[in-house]
Amino acid sequence: MSSRISQGSSPMTCHCGKSLALVKSWTSTNPGRRFLACEDYDYSTGRRGCDFFQWYDSGQTTWQRDVINKLMVDNKKLAWKLSAKEEEVKKYVAVSKSKTYYYFVTAMIVVVLAIFVVPCLKVSW
Repeated sequence: MSSRISQGSSPMTCHCGKSLALVKSWTSTNPGRRFLACEDYDYSTGRRGCDFFQWYDSGQTTWQRDVINKLMVDNKKLAWKLSAKEEEVKKYVAVSKSKTYYYFVTAMIVVVLAIFVVPCLKVSW
């Protein structure tokens, strides 16, 4: 996984003559490391342009990589928990709406009975 980093104009070009893009890697082996690639590089589609590749920054230490990977895992866990909580809230809202509808219908029946049936009972006495 990678993400593009906007950088001012880059005079350097890749093998196919296009401008180089500064891209950030989010793989577990090189999390957060930046590299230069063909501007046609697109991780999400698997398109690699002319396959130009060059690390932009120096390598990471093991502890940096481990910390970033742990933070990425923690972030995914939190996102999953948030998603689960959102689903829980949706269920509560749905139940609440159905109860509200039930109470509304019950109240309307009582009102209709009060308006139409009670006067009819008084007339027949």
